[in-house]
Amino acid sequence: MPVDRNRVDSSLVLIPVHVTSAIGATVADMRKEDFRVYEDNVEQRVTTFSVEDAPVSVGILFDASGSMRGRMREAAEAVHAFLGAANRMLKKGPGTSHSDHRLKSVPPIISDLAAHGGTGFSL
Repeated sequence: MPVDRNRVDSSLVLIPVHVTSAIGATVADMRKEDFRVYEDNVEQRVTTFSVEDAPVSVGILFDASGSMRGRMREAAEAVHAFLGAANRMLKKGPGTSHSDHRLKSVPPIISDLAAHGGTGFSL
């Protein structure tokens, strides 16, 4: 019985990258000329280059305990400023969206959090 074999050749290979500086900060002003791509030690021509946003999920824990009594306005303004900036960024490009999803599972790093002092914290 003959075996069907498929062969696929691709003239375009996507290579997603995230460039950071020596201190871990994102470097956002990269150009096609800043990259060299090699296959079998032979430099390949970069024909297409684009900069795209990656999806991100953000969770905010807000401390509303008594220890925040004198700082609630400042904390609320900081959250408001962050959400406003994030919303403006979402509106800049086509194909972006946001939604209000409730936490379905607790990531391990969060489940290990514990309250100290008089702050009550539970998940």
